[in-house]
Amino acid sequence: MSENETEETTAAETTAAEATAPETTAPETTAPETTAPETTEAAAPTKTATRARKAAPATPDFFAQPEIVGKATARYVRMSPNKTRRVIDLIRGMPAVEAQAVVKFDPHAASEPVGKVLNSAIANAEHLAHVRSQRLDTQELFVSEAFVDEGPTLKRFRPRAQGRAYRIRKRTSHITIVVAPAEETGSTR
Repeated sequence: MSENETEETTAAETTAAEATAPETTAPETTAPETTAPETTEAAAPTKTATRARKAAPATPDFFAQPEIVGKATARYVRMSPNKTRRVIDLIRGMPAVEAQAVVKFDPHAASEPVGKVLNSAIANAEHLAHVRSQRLDTQELFVSEAFVDEGPTLKRFRPRAQGRAYRIRKRTSHITIVVAPAEETGSTR
């Protein structure tokens, strides 16, 4: 046998002997370590582990009922947003039933589309409660959110003197109303 073959066999025998031999460990000490902690791959969290940890909720509440809100939106209403906001400002934060009465007797022209959106939001909340088999009293609903956004402006031209043309801007509005029960909004007006 050559010298290389004997080295290989002895190396294989020693690794086999190490695998079968019982490991001896040093006795554990109870004194705290004063050295810096070792950084190994096992100690460092991976990116996927941190993402999974962040995504998990702190305290899962499986029995909590989701909030019942009724939301309704009317888009492209052919009325100026400034005129519509006058009516919306009247009902924001009011109880829904009281807001319906205010809109019904308000003299502004914008009260008609705002009233329709308010009625639709209340009906949507009732339907959502029915679908989830929950009890909902419409007397407890408040207007939690009400806002008007500006829609696209229709541009028209009117003939004027000496061949000129003036631009007429026909503005549109997007009306949004959200109603929710009183305990979630915390609103008392």
